[in-house]
Amino acid sequence: KYEFLIKFVFLQIGANDSISETITVDIFKKNLLNIIDYFIERGVEPVLTTIPIRTDSDNTNFITKVNPWIKSLGYKFVDEYNIVRGENVLSDGIHLSKNGNTCIFNSIKGVIPEDSAKEGIKQKLGEANISLFLCKNLVNQPQKGETTHECIHKE
Repeated sequence: KYEFLIKFVFLQIGANDSISETITVDIFKKNLLNIIDYFIERGVEPVLTTIPIRTDSDNTNFITKVNPWIKSLGYKFVDEYNIVRGENVLSDGIHLSKNGNTCIFNSIKGVIPEDSAKEGIKQKLGEANISLFLCKNLVNQPQKGETTHECIHKE
């Protein structure tokens, strides 16, 4: 048995799905709920983000359906869509610039209680028994484009 040392997980996903030809809105929603459930079952609180508008592709149709739904789930969230609409926050149409990273970081600090954040960054780096969690996307064949997430625990 193992124990997660983190209290929050920041789920910044969906920007690539929003322009995918195989990931529908329904598939995205199902995938996000599966990821949220995975962490909640382990006592880790998810912090969600809205999906930003892309300047390298048109993802407007996808995000106008998904972003209100993300906000309605009732979890803490960072409104990345509105942050990214500012100037000098994207470096290439989708990836955050230094200024964009600072804006997102400050927004995350605003939704996570300061005492929890301080406690969460305490590490026992001197111990040899460091747990490594690797998450990888696996294609679920029954529905084209649907993904599931398998997390592997290694000692």
